Order: sequence, then structure tokens, then C-alpha cells
Amino acid sequence: MGLMDLTEDFQFTTYGPLIDFTQFTFVKQLAAGDFCSWCQDEISLSSSHAMRCLVPVSCKDTFRACCLADWVNSVSKISNFCPNCMIQMT
Repeated sequence: MGLMDLTEDFQFTTYGPLIDFTQFTFVKQLAAGDFCSWCQDEISLSSSHAMRCLVPVSCKDTFRACCLADWVNSVSKISNFCPNCMIQMT
């Protein structure tokens, strides 16, 4: 059972000020077929600002900005770690 299996049943709630992603991510140049490693949806080449493709500097996993925002800004004790590889992001 992976982390995704455990977190699917939880509702994430934002707590406190939103975290600035620019401190620990970079925007990835999209290629056809890129997908979010959190929600598994394909990231469109015409993605909006909220759907842009982000990569944490620490681990290189690919996320849509909105998915990473939900995870990092949640009240989980492990929300400062990558939800895939569990390397500390923030």
C-alpha cells in the first residue's frame, strides 16, 4: 500500500499562510505526455497557471501546481516531504 492509497480517503485542509513554491520548485518545460505524479492526470501543454508543471528541487518528481499546493499547504505532519519519494521539500 503506497502513500497515494493512504491519502485518497483524507480531505486536505489549508492551515496558515500559503507556502511560496518558488523557494523549492522550478517550472518544468512540458513535453507531450507529461503527467502529474500525484493525481496521475496528463498535464496539458496549454495548462493554466494553477495547472503548470512544477518539480521540487530536492527530488525531481513532477506535479501540477494545484496538486502540490493541496499537499504542501495541508495540515499533515509530512506535508513538507514529497508525497512520492518522501524526500524533504521545504
